Amino acid sequence: MPMQRPNTNRRGMVRSEPAPRRLTHLILAAGLLAATFAAYAPAILAGFIWDDDRFLYQSPIILAPDGLYRTWFTTEASDYWPLTRTMFWLEWRIWGNNPMPYHVGNILIHAVAAVLLWRVLRWLNVNPPGAYLAGLIFAVHPVTIESVAWIAERKNVLSMALYLLAILAYLRFHDQRCRRWYVFALLAAAAALLAKTSVVMLPVVLLLLIGWKQGAIARRDLVRTAPFFLVSLALGLLTIWYQHQNVISGVIVRPEGLASRIASVGWVVWFYLYKIVVPMNLAMVYPRWDVDGGRVLSFVPLGLLIACFVVLGYYRRGWGRAPLAALGSFVIVLAPVLGLLEMAYARYSLVADHLQYPGMPGIIALLGGCLGAAWLRARATGRGAVAVGLAAAAGAVAIALGAMTWRQAQTYRNAETLWSHTIAINDHAWVAYNNRGNAYSDKHDHDRAIRDYTRAIELKPNYADAYYNRGCDYHRLSDFGQAIRDYTKTIELKKNSTDVYNNLAVAYFNLREYDKAWADVAMFRQLGGTPHPDFLQALTEATGRSGQRRDQQ
Repeated sequence: MPMQRPNTNRRGMVRSEPAPRRLTHLILAAGLLAATFAAYAPAILAGFIWDDDRFLYQSPIILAPDGLYRTWFTTEASDYWPLTRTMFWLEWRIWGNNPMPYHVGNILIHAVAAVLLWRVLRWLNVNPPGAYLAGLIFAVHPVTIESVAWIAERKNVLSMALYLLAILAYLRFHDQRCRRWYVFALLAAAAALLAKTSVVMLPVVLLLLIGWKQGAIARRDLVRTAPFFLVSLALGLLTIWYQHQNVISGVIVRPEGLASRIASVGWVVWFYLYKIVVPMNLAMVYPRWDVDGGRVLSFVPLGLLIACFVVLGYYRRGWGRAPLAALGSFVIVLAPVLGLLEMAYARYSLVADHLQYPGMPGIIALLGGCLGAAWLRARATGRGAVAVGLAAAAGAVAIALGAMTWRQAQTYRNAETLWSHTIAINDHAWVAYNNRGNAYSDKHDHDRAIRDYTRAIELKPNYADAYYNRGCDYHRLSDFGQAIRDYTKTIELKKNSTDVYNNLAVAYFNLREYDKAWADVAMFRQLGGTPHPDFLQALTEATGRSGQRRDQQ
């Protein structure tokens, strides 16, 4: 990506842009917004999926009048994303349970992130057509659909937009030496981390970009980024604490050893690079690899990755400079989710489209910048036909990506379509079968729901949620014996399952086994549950009529 001289005056201050150029930039920004909404149009009419209920319309924090206090100043939430939860708390009071405004909000924030990426690349002196093409590719790339069409991933798109805003502000400070831009950059960085700490590597990226601009990292750059490192460290450690205390407490997410985790880093990076270049067969849950840390072949992908860095580092003063910066930023940003740290999602798969979302700009910038540079070179050397061909190729790539995104967005119409699509690609995704079973159950299609729960249990025999869900559907079909067996298995696998005891009590009541019903009522109370008064009255009356002994409550 060729360097261009910044538009500066004698003091090195970046000049303000003339009005015609500002108008052009506004038109180009509007084009990115329009392209984003066109590609994601089907997602506007999508519904709630997966954990949208838990993070939004069924969240005690979101529904509570004091939810903002509990979000910011308690450890009640599963993760510390207070800025994102604050948005949801406010929006729920405006939109309620209507999913459309939330989807529009996600698309809009993603479009803003695409505009900011374009402006960041221009500030880094990436050629104009290449910078804009990179913003356009990021805007309509199919891999981003998971972050944009999944309402709960508001945290992803919001953190990305604020992350890019912080980078842009810091670059302006670096060039203009204006303190207010430094303060703004630090505030934007903190806001990005409070939306989601997926961008925790921001300070390292800042140093990388400054090194790109000036050829080296000076001591003053380390001093200036020190506050950014402190904020990232504090919120990063807080996130790790939340993960271990509130999300994966007592659960072994990655039973593999350290060697397997190290080897899988190479697998994950190459998988993500492949999906950026060939975004096909995208799924909500990919197959979970079994990386054998005892086999030398398992380390081949990691070895190839290291070799790439060595070669690019050797040629860093020539053609390797741009690829080294792009690949470096990609790996740096994704470092926390490459498998070395415990992460709840790893129970389903080691990779996910929404996990690679923050790292995508680096590789996309390289692709856009190279195409843009080739186009400018063709024009400068009078090869008009080549320039036209490159422009047509870039347009075709953008249109093809947008069409793929539009098609992929349709799978997010509802939970049934999403999980059916996932199962068609990964028929071993036990969580997909469980979630599709939930969708069938909500439609009162209990037979199909039970079949999906059973398949989930076959794939993961210790899956407590699938046993519980299947028990509930057997319960609804009045097959109380099978329901009790599934409830009992749930308790074996998942201790202190409050609601299960309540359901067990009701099932035993329907079988007229009142002593067992009272025993489960007692356990339900012991775990903090409150039995329904009407049920207690009915159980009391039935116990008296039957002459059975009533257990102490």
